[in-house]
Amino acid sequence: MRSKLPEIRRKPTVMDEETRDRDWAAKLAGKQYADDRRRAMKSDIKVGDSVLIGQPKTDKLSSTYAPVPCQVITQDNSEVKVMDESGKLKTCNVSFMKRYYEDKRDGEEVTADTDTAAVESQPKSDTKRVTPETVTRPIHERRSPAYLKGLYLFICIL
Repeated sequence: MRSKLPEIRRKPTVMDEETRDRDWAAKLAGKQYADDRRRAMKSDIKVGDSVLIGQPKTDKLSSTYAPVPCQVITQDNSEVKVMDESGKLKTCNVSFMKRYYEDKRDGEEVTADTDTAAVESQPKSDTKRVTPETVTRPIHERRSPAYLKGLYLFICIL
């Protein structure tokens, strides 16, 4: 607390530095433990990647992420600036983003026509499927326990 009264300030001792170091090590250990429990990981999003940005769900059929991919412009720890197709800059946390992977085969984009053509071009085999025989599991033989045999006889006698 600051005041206008004169006071004598004490110099920090080695003990204070040791206490600060020990406190810092304990906090670091606690952070590591919490991160391990939460399965926290470093983000793999880098500058130049295409990402999808999270959007609020309006109903149960809406998607979690916006359908239009954006380009990462800058990244400062968890704060990322992205530019969408219209040229707007957006800033948000990396936890609300997901990396966007384009599906390409042999340098050309995959469309519905190329997928069906690839399936149709596969040779059909004339071999018939062989179904395996039905395997039966062993059945446990059911018997009454030995300690109930005397009790059963006692009940029958009455």
